[in-house]
Amino acid sequence: MWNICIIGAGKIGSTIATLLAASPHYKVTLADQHAEALQKAGAEGLATMQIAVDDPAALTPRLTGFDAVISAAPFFLTPVIAEAARNAGAHYFDLTEDVAGTARVRDLAQ
Repeated sequence: MWNICIIGAGKIGSTIATLLAASPHYKVTLADQHAEALQKAGAEGLATMQIAVDDPAALTPRLTGFDAVISAAPFFLTPVIAEAARNAGAHYFDLTEDVAGTARVRDLAQ
């Protein structure tokens, strides 16, 4: 079973979390910096975790133990989340279409 952290509890992140949580192959935690965004997901039975996404050094320990991190957060957070996921030893997947963010993820992967 893969232990997955999905960052971003908006419409896209919540939908991904719900779909993956329905599979017996994934243990899913939905993470966001806004408690109110997590309340609905928690009420629907999803595991949630409140995080701060502005500092990779603080985020890394929160991501330790996850096999993979999926970011459905705003594009400008991509570098911080990707760096924290790498430092935590987790695979990283992002939904960004931002060229600079994608380049940073590529650099981190090398």
